[in-house]
This record gives sequence, structure tokens and C-alpha cells, in this order.
Amino acid sequence: MNRPKLQILSVMAIVAALLLLAAPVAAKGERVLRVGTGQEYATIQAAVDDARPGSKILVYPGSPFYFETVTVRTDNLEILAQGVGVAVKAGTDIACFDVKADYVVIRGFDLTGPMLASGIRFEGRHNTFADNTIHDLSGPGVNALSCRDADGGSNHNKILNNAISGADLGIAITAGGPSMPDAVNKGNTIKGNVIEGSGQVAIAVENAVGFEISDNRIIGASFGSCVNMEIYPGSRVAQRHHRILRNQMVNCAGNGIDINAGDGIFETNEISGNDISFASCGISLDSAPSASLIGNLIRANHVTQNQAAGICLGYGANRNKVFANEASNNFGDGIVAQGDHLSLIHISEPTR
Repeated sequence: MNRPKLQILSVMAIVAALLLLAAPVAAKGERVLRVGTGQEYATIQAAVDDARPGSKILVYPGSPFYFETVTVRTDNLEILAQGVGVAVKAGTDIACFDVKADYVVIRGFDLTGPMLASGIRFEGRHNTFADNTIHDLSGPGVNALSCRDADGGSNHNKILNNAISGADLGIAITAGGPSMPDAVNKGNTIKGNVIEGSGQVAIAVENAVGFEISDNRIIGASFGSCVNMEIYPGSRVAQRHHRILRNQMVNCAGNGIDINAGDGIFETNEISGNDISFASCGISLDSAPSASLIGNLIRANHVTQNQAAGICLGYGANRNKVFANEASNNFGDGIVAQGDHLSLIHISEPTR
């Protein structure tokens, strides 16, 4: 006699559950949070503060932009611009996004600021910063996108397909300092970015292991190199397993790829398939006489019309492999080698 009543109650429970699943996700702690006119949150920071790990924050265009610095301290967030022209403008001497967390994604924003502002500043692991436009950041030493992690450990981050222009420095990932000179960041990827009109260095890396710098296009660095990799002064850090691949570089006042091992070690790295022109030296590996540039592969690069040599190997170079490169129409020699033990360097193909 009670079966019909039980069946009705079961159906009502199922319907109630489905209605809950279909309800708009807006309450604090739920997975999708929306920012913009007519949305649940008026500012990005308010949504970030309410988010819990695993949340997705959708940001719609502001009116005309969001004037704020967004500080992210919660792990595992996606902060995604919805549509074209979702702009964030920072205040003076701060960043549009300041990330101090892990597994954070920031994608698709238009980022700018007044004097001394950065686009994205971060410390942490496994973060992704992709498809952003970062521009018109004025002032000396301002990075469009930077990690300045004195104690190291900002590992396995991805900086992908961003368009950067009008900054003194483009992308900078650094570690170490007077108190922790041997700190290291590991395994970061800088790929597919377009960097135009840098005042100093377009891509700067310090105290690193296992980076991939690939498929970037760099146009102009008025007073510095296109890509600079170095070791903090006085450190004996060993930079290993970097892959610098298929980048296009033009019109940098310093070297195209500038490796400075300082007093440390730069070994078993690959520099392949890059196209470099109108720099000082196309590819330069150098160090203090007591340091080591060992076992690096320099292969199939096209270095042309540079002010010095095409490829420059300095002190400490030993057992490197340099082959299948085209070094043409440089004002210096195709390949220049100096220092000790250079008889062990192997050049398998002459330059043209």
C-alpha cells in the first residue's frame, strides 16, 4: 500500500538534486565565480578572496578596465578573461597580478600600468601565464612578467604565448641574492611569446636548471641582449639541461643569446635552431677563467649580420659540440674560440 508514496518521494528527491546541480554557481566557495558588470563580483580581488582551491574565476570586461592589483595566495585557481579586451591596470610600483601560490592559471588579459608597474609578478610552482597582452609599462628595471624568488623553488611554471611590448625588461626569472646566492629555480618553460621594444633584456634567467626557452620572437632590446642567462655573482651553481630552441631574435644591442657562467658551471645544454641577426655576437658563451662551459650542443643555428662574430666561445669552454650552424655576413668571424682546452671543441661543419 505504501509503494506509490515511496516512489513519489524518490522522484521528488531526484528532481531536487537536479535543480541544485543546475543552480547558478555564485556562492562563496563554489567552483565558478564571475566578475564584471551585473555579475556576482565587482572586482577580481573580491572573487579571488572568496575562492577556494579548485575554483575557476571568469572575468568579463570592466568599464573601461579593472584598476586594481590582484594578490593571489590561494593554490589551484584559474583566472580567465572572457572575451577580448578584458583589461587590468595596476597602480604605481605594483603589479596587475601578484601571485604567491601554486597551480594558478592567468589567461587572456590585457595588462598595463603607470610608472614602475609590472604586468605579472609571481613566486610558486606549476603556474601558467598564457595568452596575455602586457604593454606600456614604463620606468627603469620594470619587468613585464617576472619571478624574483630569492630562495628559489619557483619550479615548473609555464609562460606561454604572451604579447609583451614597451617594458624595460620583458620576462625575468631570477633566484639568489647576497644571503642565498646558490638558490635555484628549475624546469620553467618560456615558449611562444612575442617580445617587442625592450629597453634592456628581453628574456633574463638567473640561477636556473632545466629551462626550455623556445619558439619566442624577440624584436629589439635597446641596451641589452635578447636572451641572457647568468649565475649570481660568486655562486657555484651548475646550470644544466637548458634547451634554447627555434627562437627568432633581431636588433638587440647586446648578444643574441648571452650565456655568462660567472664563477659557476654551464654544461650539457642545447642551443639549436635559433635565427639571430643584428645583435652584437649572435651566440656567446663566456665565464670567468675558473668556471666551466662544458659539453654544450650548439647546432643548426642561423646567425647573420651581427656586429661581432656569429658564435663566440670564451674562457672555460671545453668539449662543446658546434656543428651545422650557418654563420654568414657577420662583421667578425663566423666562430671565435678563446681560452684554455679549446682543442677539444668539435666543429664538424664549416660556417658559410
